[in-house]
Amino acid sequence: MGAKLAFFFTMSKIVVLEVVEGWRPKVLELYGRTEEAARIDVEKVKEWFRKQPHLPELPVDELIERFLITNKFHVEAVKSKLDVYFSVRTLLPEFYGHDPCGERVRSVTQTVYLVPLPKPTAAFSRIICFKLKDANVEKFDVIDTLGYLMNIIEVRLREDFCLSDIYIYDLQGTTIGHVLKISPTILKKMNYLMEKLYKISIEGIHIINAPTFIESAVAMFSKYFKEKIMSRVQTHQNLESLHEAVPKCYLPSDLGGTQKSLLEYQEIWKMKLIQLKPLLEHLQALRVNEELRPVKLPENEFLGINGNFRQLDVD
Repeated sequence: MGAKLAFFFTMSKIVVLEVVEGWRPKVLELYGRTEEAARIDVEKVKEWFRKQPHLPELPVDELIERFLITNKFHVEAVKSKLDVYFSVRTLLPEFYGHDPCGERVRSVTQTVYLVPLPKPTAAFSRIICFKLKDANVEKFDVIDTLGYLMNIIEVRLREDFCLSDIYIYDLQGTTIGHVLKISPTILKKMNYLMEKLYKISIEGIHIINAPTFIESAVAMFSKYFKEKIMSRVQTHQNLESLHEAVPKCYLPSDLGGTQKSLLEYQEIWKMKLIQLKPLLEHLQALRVNEELRPVKLPENEFLGINGNFRQLDVD
């Protein structure tokens, strides 16, 4: 399957993510780019990509532009992130290749709601809701949940054009046992993926129905995420407080909003991902040829020497 055909699979009839009308000229203006300048930036990335013998497939223009938008049209940053985008499936295999029709994904959707809501805010933010569906701690698998999230991100990379995320965590039923399943190693890896690869800007993190140990949990997470991110965490005592931060017109009925329920949205997402199974399988089959890599991945505080994630065990 070529790149163009791979992109076709993302443009399915099942719409899970709406976009703000007239978003494109507004975003280009925000970053000081014209249509022509944006086209040239895409071509610069493609020209560089063609000279990288280790990379498996030339990305389609739409995917390159998505990376350009999330990186504020910094071309050199996009080159680096696209390299990691193709490399990370080998470096972090536990997070990738989760079959949307398989038992692991089915178990996730029976245990949690992890749902990007369809309606974006006027400020180009996407709202993502997390809530336990089954509070049995034995059924909560962090790796499988994050693997499900990676599938969702593949859709967002191709069909979402929001500039930032708003996370809402309804922690009803959450126990200390759930939190203890999120190991420091997992936190480090997810921080890397969200901040360094996918470059997700976080507008806000909202917590509702917080358990008594929430302050201790937030303190634990703060060791692994930037202070700027942690400063955007808000704990709400009730739905009225949440609605002051995130209007009801964007929220599901589960959170006192005017939109559909999380269950309804989850079912739509399940159908979407099943429809895109050929794309996900295609991406999983792509592998970087490290023997042909002209320049090794840079060393950093988490990747280790030459990006060797495999030196880190999953706790």
